[in-house]
Amino acid sequence: MHNVKIRRQKTNALRNFLLIGVGAVLALTLAGCSRKQTTQIQTQNELTIWSPLDAEETFLPLIKDFASDNPSIRISYVLKDLADYEGESLNALASLEGPDIWAIKNDWITKHKNKLVSMPREFFAAGKKDTTPLTQAFEQTFWPAQVADFVVDNKAWGVPLYMDQLSLFINKDLLRARLRELENESRELPTGYLEDSPRTWEEFISYAKDLTVRDTGGITRAGAAIGSAQVTNASDILTMIMLQDGASMISSDRARPEFHLPQRKANGQLFNPGTTALNFFTDFARKGSDKEVWSDSLGDAGQAFLDGKVAMLFHYRWFEKTIARQKPELNYAIKPVPQISGATDEVGIAQYWTFTVTKNAESPNAAWGLLKWLTENALGDYAKITNRLSSFEPKEIDQSERTNPRYQAFIARSWAKPDAAETDQILRQAIDSVLRGGVNAQTALEAAAAAVGNIIVKPTPIPSVTATVPQKK
Repeated sequence: MHNVKIRRQKTNALRNFLLIGVGAVLALTLAGCSRKQTTQIQTQNELTIWSPLDAEETFLPLIKDFASDNPSIRISYVLKDLADYEGESLNALASLEGPDIWAIKNDWITKHKNKLVSMPREFFAAGKKDTTPLTQAFEQTFWPAQVADFVVDNKAWGVPLYMDQLSLFINKDLLRARLRELENESRELPTGYLEDSPRTWEEFISYAKDLTVRDTGGITRAGAAIGSAQVTNASDILTMIMLQDGASMISSDRARPEFHLPQRKANGQLFNPGTTALNFFTDFARKGSDKEVWSDSLGDAGQAFLDGKVAMLFHYRWFEKTIARQKPELNYAIKPVPQISGATDEVGIAQYWTFTVTKNAESPNAAWGLLKWLTENALGDYAKITNRLSSFEPKEIDQSERTNPRYQAFIARSWAKPDAAETDQILRQAIDSVLRGGVNAQTALEAAAAAVGNIIVKPTPIPSVTATVPQKK
């Protein structure tokens, strides 16, 4: 891969100070080089934040300067249980009791955009003379996937907290043990085999097959957790393969699913990347397939990885915390996902959470004012404290360093699911129908596309709410 550096001009708005309207004037001032930007508010207010991510003792110290400079502003941070977080949030918002600032998963935006107040157009502005369009400033600040997710209808809808992407977790001890076995068998191996991570799907297949262990009853150790609807992140893995193959998941206006449709190659030939991807994916768990490396009899794939029953696992980097808590002695590595050999564009899958402002907010200006302060002063610290990748895209990304999480974040993608949970279930059903029901892959995808189309419903119109951030002269 060529050593190419991608340069993205940054807005200087995050280093400047502006006035934020919260019923009265919010004056932003600088209190010395050693002190972060402070905000002095002349009015009584309360802001409630809901999130399933971080405990209060993790988050609140990040905004202590904002809180100490504004004793009249009471900030209530509520850590919610992830298991029923979306449902509880929707019930609260419907009863007008929900949060002012609401953390949502990146693939929830399509479903819940009608419940949110868009970002003020002056959010990144350095002053009244700064005419940089909001969407351009957002693009200059955050990762491409975050721009694609949260810039909708020429508006921005949230502040991404961090960035995460689907990765390949590898049990290093299992790879080394298998390598010694192959060397003892005097098998001729490529340089770096089972020492470097598999860069291409061809290498991944070879690794996974060599790492799979069987007895008369079937697979006892999986080479990789892939191929079944039951494996961890099944729909995300399938989506990634579809995107790598060139599929369009949904129309540009987010009105119609397109992952079942054929695409045209450069030579004019039609092909169906969705069908190709689904067949490729399910072959890894299909009985009798020459790529069979996984069995659902191993149970939960994440737990199987912790127990040494699967050598390679597709998961997000937050899974490191689970490993540290449950199996700290596990010797593992986190590597980039495989790519199609010879592909000019590499593709991964993004996952992250974003702070948004709800229409329930009594003062959306105040809520956006806090998020602006957080963006300018604390998001970098947040990433370090929580050991996550910053949501700020760096100015330079070296494409020769493909194992660098920053490069993996740059190639990560997602798509506008009309309902994340339902869409994921629909894709899992398509996998199941091919793997267990004997359904043709194209037929399964057409049924899945029809099901996704049925949940693409234009939201009931809700009165518009606009936030403004008055600027410093």
